[in-house]
Amino acid sequence: MAAGRATVLAIHGVIRQVIEAAQAGVFAAPGDPATEAEAVLQLQRDPQSARQMRQRRRAYAVEQFSRHQQAAAFVRLLEGLRPPSLPGPPPHQAHRKPTKEAWSPHHVHPL
Repeated sequence: MAAGRATVLAIHGVIRQVIEAAQAGVFAAPGDPATEAEAVLQLQRDPQSARQMRQRRRAYAVEQFSRHQQAAAFVRLLEGLRPPSLPGPPPHQAHRKPTKEAWSPHHVHPL
């Protein structure tokens, strides 16, 4: 998605939900070559729409799948697994937003 290309999608599932949420592609019925070809032609006939899809796709990928966001989701997951007997991070660090400069593989807090 980060490549920012308009998509002709011919499968069902989570990726279809993502593409539709981003408004970044056209769905064609799986196993129907005529529908798939028509979807490609639709993008070719309407370059402005294809350009908008590319822009939305890139923006959606940056917004929803950034390393920062993925790291925050992973931390929330790990915090949810922590037994109540283990303390959390010190209060002054509990809500600190990590920065690129602050991150290092050597700064990983052991559980």
